[in-house]
Amino acid sequence: MKVSGGYDMLHVRKAWEEKCMSEGGSAVEKFRFNLERKEWALGWDYGEEGITIKYLFDQDTKTHFVLTEALLDFECEWTFRQYQDHAMPATTDWCSDMKEYKIIQRLTGTCWVTYQVTEPKLGGLFASRDMILLTYFDKIEDTHFVSFRSTEWPGLEPRDGVVRATVQEGSGISLSPDARHKATRTRLRWISTLDFKLPFVPNAILRNIYADGCRKFILALQNFLSKHRMGLQVIQG
Repeated sequence: MKVSGGYDMLHVRKAWEEKCMSEGGSAVEKFRFNLERKEWALGWDYGEEGITIKYLFDQDTKTHFVLTEALLDFECEWTFRQYQDHAMPATTDWCSDMKEYKIIQRLTGTCWVTYQVTEPKLGGLFASRDMILLTYFDKIEDTHFVSFRSTEWPGLEPRDGVVRATVQEGSGISLSPDARHKATRTRLRWISTLDFKLPFVPNAILRNIYADGCRKFILALQNFLSKHRMGLQVIQG
C-alpha cells in the first residue's frame, strides 16, 4: 500500500508539474500579449502617486481586463525577490482587501497553486470572492512575469457565502527596470479582471470601486516594501 500510495502521489505531482509548464507557459504568453495591446483606454490617472488605470474588453473571452501601471522606488531584482518571498505570502498583512491568502502548493520553483478570498464590499452587497490560482513565474530578458489563471484543487470546493471568481488567462504582474532609473526604480504593470456580475449596481460605480482598490493595492505594496527594506537595513547595520 505504501509503495502504491507513494507511486500515486508521484504520478499526481508529475501530472501537476506538466500542467504547470503547459498552462503556465500559455498564461504568460497571453499576459504578455495583453500588455502589448493597443486598445487600452485610460480610466484614471493618479498623477501625484504615479499610478494609471486603463481598461480593455476582450471580445474572445468576454472579459473586462484592467491594467494598473506604477513606478516603485526600488531596484527591479530586489523588488521581485521581496515580492515573491515576502509580500505574496504575507498579502493579508498589508492588503486590506484580502481576507485570506494561502500558498496551497509550491509545485515547482516557478509554479504555485494559491488560494485567495477577498473582503466583501459595499456593506456586504458585493460578496466575498474566492479564487484558486495557478501562479506561474517567468523571466524574459530583464522583465519578471507572474501570471495568474484560475484552476482547481482537491478540497477547495466553493464555500457558502463566497462567490467563486474566475480569473481569465492573460492576468498577471510584470516587473521591469524603469527606463530612466534602472538602478533605483521598477515599472510595475498589473493586469486583473473586473467582475461585472453584480445586479443593481451600475458599471460606472463598479469601475470606481475597482479603480480605488487597485490604487490602494499599489500604495500598500509600496509601503510594505519600504518597511521591509528599512527592516533589512537595520538588521544589516
